[in-house]
Amino acid sequence: MEPRNAILWTLLVVLVVLAMSAGVQAEEIREVPASKILEQIQAGEDVCLENVRITGEFNMSKIELETVPIAREAWKIRNYGLEDELKIVESEIEITNSVFENNVDFSNTQFKKILNFYNSSFLGISDFRGVCFDDDVSFVSARFWYYVSFISTSFGDYVSFAGASFGGDAYFWGASFGDYVSFAGASFGGNASFVYTKFNKVFFLNTAFTNVSFYDVDFKTMNVDWASFSDVLVFDGPTYIKLIKNFREMEQFKDADDAYYQYRRLSQANKEWSFSKLGDVFMWLSCGYGVKPQYTTILAVIVILIFTIIYWFGNGIRRLKESDEMEYLFSWDDVPGKDNEGLIRYLGSNFGIDQAENVEILKSDDDKTIYIHNDDESAKIMIDEKEEKATLKTSDRETHHLKVKKENGELNIYEKSNEDVSFCDAFYFSVVTFTTVGYGDWYPKDRYRKFVMIEGLVGWLTLALFLVTLANVMIRP
Repeated sequence: MEPRNAILWTLLVVLVVLAMSAGVQAEEIREVPASKILEQIQAGEDVCLENVRITGEFNMSKIELETVPIAREAWKIRNYGLEDELKIVESEIEITNSVFENNVDFSNTQFKKILNFYNSSFLGISDFRGVCFDDDVSFVSARFWYYVSFISTSFGDYVSFAGASFGGDAYFWGASFGDYVSFAGASFGGNASFVYTKFNKVFFLNTAFTNVSFYDVDFKTMNVDWASFSDVLVFDGPTYIKLIKNFREMEQFKDADDAYYQYRRLSQANKEWSFSKLGDVFMWLSCGYGVKPQYTTILAVIVILIFTIIYWFGNGIRRLKESDEMEYLFSWDDVPGKDNEGLIRYLGSNFGIDQAENVEILKSDDDKTIYIHNDDESAKIMIDEKEEKATLKTSDRETHHLKVKKENGELNIYEKSNEDVSFCDAFYFSVVTFTTVGYGDWYPKDRYRKFVMIEGLVGWLTLALFLVTLANVMIRP
């Protein structure tokens, strides 16, 4: 193609596009009085409009139509502004890609045929209270800029608000829907209330809420992602249970777990402090109410680290196979006396008798027993007849064996030297104790046996809780 022809074709395409755009703009600015549409409806004529701007107030109560009585509870009539009869509209109404400039009032009306407001905008207040839609209704991609009310509205078998946008509060109190309704992709900028609403099958997929209430709502099937509800939801207990059951039936197990977790958290928050609430707090922190095994893992790590620190700082464990190297403690003949300090140092580092100024040391008349005590603790050291061994016993019923050596005419007391416990050693011991697989090549000192017993019991309970929670999450009915 020659360059000149290419340029001509390009210009032609641009002109066509501009002409089409101008035509669309011409359609967009076409205005239709609301009174004219109301006249068509009153005459029973179908309404089919597209790309129009509807001016003036659209109010169904301004026209004369045949009415039919409807049974309604007195309190609904009084509180919701409903009437005990409906105006009957026989017209099929399709107003698409259009704009309602003022308030619209469709309240207390029965529509026999299809209503279609696809991609239309409602710039004022939209009132659909007490409306009865006998046929399908479409608000697909509609935009409600202010307050909209569908209080006590009855919908037909098919209703769609897919992609609709609600700029203000939207109320569906006491509304009832037929077989199918979709809010997929809709967005609610204000409060959305579905209190006492009845659904059959409803879709809330990819729906955005600012705040939504489903108090005492009734439904058979609800297609929704929990992420749409988790932070903005107001439910009562029975509705939570319905939603959890709904998720499980639809095999959305993670959503069911998340909904159950939030239900239990809210239930716990509403309780007064009692044993029941304490039990809930324990179940929350330990296993996420049975649906979060990672909580149990975190608990296990915390417990292991706490006991690791206890064993590490207290030097509370020893190797099963210790070195033969002996550590001198004190001279038997110099206690009481100049070796008191060595004895007190040993007792303080191992048995908590470390207040030197309050420690009293005595020896029996037969020189076979040394008695030590302060305000809180006491101990005694007994030497055997052969003067080869000594036994230390504390008031806590701890027993420790010492070695006696005769050196230079004196009886010296020794203990097998103990290496300091490293953090890694303490951590290893804590892990094997927590998992109840034994002590490995370490064992606890006498005064630390109670900590080992406590950790073993906590570990056994925690592992059992972890397995139950994991089974609950992994094994589905």
